[in-house]
Amino acid sequence: MDELTAAVLEHSAVGFVLFPRDDATIDRWAREVARAVREAVIKWRSTSDIR
Repeated sequence: MDELTAAVLEHSAVGFVLFPRDDATIDRWAREVARAVREAVIKWRSTSDIR
């Protein structure tokens, strides 16, 4: 999650490619990883002067 968040904040990444091996990976990505990265970026942007 930290690497993905840094990619968004430091390199303006707007998307990531996932090559899942099974449905559980897709579910985890959607429920946990994507949500956590989104929330971390929103939190950083809301407390930073740089947006």
